[in-house]
Amino acid sequence: MSLRLSGGRLLQSPPGSSARPTPSRVRLAVMNMLAADLPGCRWLDLFSGSGVMGCEALQRGAAAVVAVDQQRAMASTSRINLERT
Repeated sequence: MSLRLSGGRLLQSPPGSSARPTPSRVRLAVMNMLAADLPGCRWLDLFSGSGVMGCEALQRGAAAVVAVDQQRAMASTSRINLERT
């Protein structure tokens, strides 16, 4: 499964089939609704999986992202993607 940010950058996908990334249309809608509040905000991404929502927030000006996931493989993937953003 390939994941892309709205800017087109490719993200690493979590291993296995248990991940269900937020669809790009939903991500775009959420980010558009929160656009005025994103610059400088602190973003909490619970059940982060790939970290795609946190990455989108960072691209749109969030000052910091905290991503949390119960599964180590998901948390590791999220960390990798956030560090590359």
